[in-house]
Amino acid sequence: MKLEKKTIKATASHHQHDMENGDTSKPATKAVYTCPMDSEVHSDKPGNCPKCGMKLVKEKMPANINGAMNMEDESTTMAHIKVAKKNLGPIKTITSDVPPRTVVYHLYIRDTTVTFGKRPKRAISVNGQIPMPTLTFTEGDTAEIWVHNELKELTSLHWHGLFLPNKMDGVPYLTQMPIKPGATYLYKFPIVQHGTHWYHSHSGLQEQIGMYGAFIMNKR
Repeated sequence: MKLEKKTIKATASHHQHDMENGDTSKPATKAVYTCPMDSEVHSDKPGNCPKCGMKLVKEKMPANINGAMNMEDESTTMAHIKVAKKNLGPIKTITSDVPPRTVVYHLYIRDTTVTFGKRPKRAISVNGQIPMPTLTFTEGDTAEIWVHNELKELTSLHWHGLFLPNKMDGVPYLTQMPIKPGATYLYKFPIVQHGTHWYHSHSGLQEQIGMYGAFIMNKR
């Protein structure tokens, strides 16, 4: 009994000594390995998954076992956020007092050639530019967009993310017939929302070679 008492005292004394010297380190956490394809597989040794044969990877352990937030990292992050907000300035929503109106655009679609490096490639320009012109409206307006197809192939235009009548959506053979070479097609629909969207061809790979542009609707 005497020996046991001394042992306990020695242990307590050793613990007190560590605390006084600032040694509060915790025992190292044992590594655990898991399968990247099956998270139910766990092993205390590296190797291969018994189910699929993939190499086991070490599980990521939280930086702080107690779940406490690293105050130093938090303060650094907040400092970056404050600087970003200061540089950005006040956020403004563009509004308009102009009464609703019909906004008209004419888009002329033509073949063109662009050069990347030393190799010329076929592209499609609209009103002589790539990307297509930025179309700007205000919520409550009516869009009237005339598309003049000067290509030697079928084309169409789709208004991405817009709320509009189905027949104006611009998907060939689904909501409309494609616009034939040499033909003109009118897209006319109300602007019932605000935001920054885009529009593009819904025919073949025309979007990839130039037929895409910004579609901006300001808030009224």
